[in-house]
Amino acid sequence: IQDDGSVVMHLSDGSVLRGRLPEGVSVSEARKLAGKCIDLKGAYRQLAREPGQAAFSIIAVYNPETGVAEFFEMLAMAFGSRAAVYAFNAVARAFQYMLVNVFGIVSANYYDDYPIIELASTAESAGSTAVDMLRLLGWEVKEETVTAQTAQAFDALGVVVDLAETGR
Repeated sequence: IQDDGSVVMHLSDGSVLRGRLPEGVSVSEARKLAGKCIDLKGAYRQLAREPGQAAFSIIAVYNPETGVAEFFEMLAMAFGSRAAVYAFNAVARAFQYMLVNVFGIVSANYYDDYPIIELASTAESAGSTAVDMLRLLGWEVKEETVTAQTAQAFDALGVVVDLAETGR
């Protein structure tokens, strides 16, 4: 972000994107970013499996008290199953698409985690919008990510995203 309000982004393929800050956004405001990571609660357990797959959704669990295996029908996608990973990733990507294209929130996703980055002045609003969107769609979000404040440094799956230097 240049002092005159122009924005220049150098992409990894060598191309350059150029633009201007929107009206009403100052250079100093645009240079201060904040974010947080929003995490779904028990994400795979929130995604039902296909009813026609019931016969393939039986698991056996050894019960040490009775000494025998007990059988259960899984009603949700099987965590770790290749097909469940692909199916869940499609849903997760749809959520990320909505955050970016419907609400204009800079977001990524890695499975059930959604790191978001926003102007510091509007970051809390963006975080609550993202949580509200997921809840409106019927999904549970981990409470600790709901109550976490946006910050210039936040953790996303063990990676610390530090935005403190973005003002330079």
